[in-house]
Amino acid sequence: MISHQSNWSNKRLFELFNIIRGVSFPKSAQSETAGEIIACLRTKNVQEKVEFDDLWHVPLRFMRSRDQIVKPHDILISTANSLNLVGKTAFVTTLPEECTFGTFIVLLRAQAGYSAKFLYYGMQRREFRQMVQENASTTTNISNISTEKLKNLTIPTPSLPEQERIVARIE
Repeated sequence: MISHQSNWSNKRLFELFNIIRGVSFPKSAQSETAGEIIACLRTKNVQEKVEFDDLWHVPLRFMRSRDQIVKPHDILISTANSLNLVGKTAFVTTLPEECTFGTFIVLLRAQAGYSAKFLYYGMQRREFRQMVQENASTTTNISNISTEKLKNLTIPTPSLPEQERIVARIE
């Protein structure tokens, strides 16, 4: 992607996405089977594609909002991991079952006028990953990027028709 063209601008993530924080629950909740439960994605499920093996299931009561249910075309980003893996993203294509996501993941849902696939590719760029790492705080082997810092990171973005043209060329 070339960001120096005149019809491109650097947009902050909060301008491009609805940013939704993950579900927080006690570790003991993953073994509860009473009541309604939902699959919960963790950072280990955020790979090049979302991996749905080894899912935890947690009580539905820990969800604060229906927005915390993952949908196709959402982007998941790991916000706590090793420094090399913090900021790792996965694009959701299909879901084998209804899922939510844990507290160390942020869900990015593209706003109208933006191609989720284009934005996902923008987040795969070395420059974006470097921004994440530079904004992460690191303690003993774990790096975290806060939602506040994450939402202010930028992606070079052209018009929607140009985004769609670029996605078609990439794919």
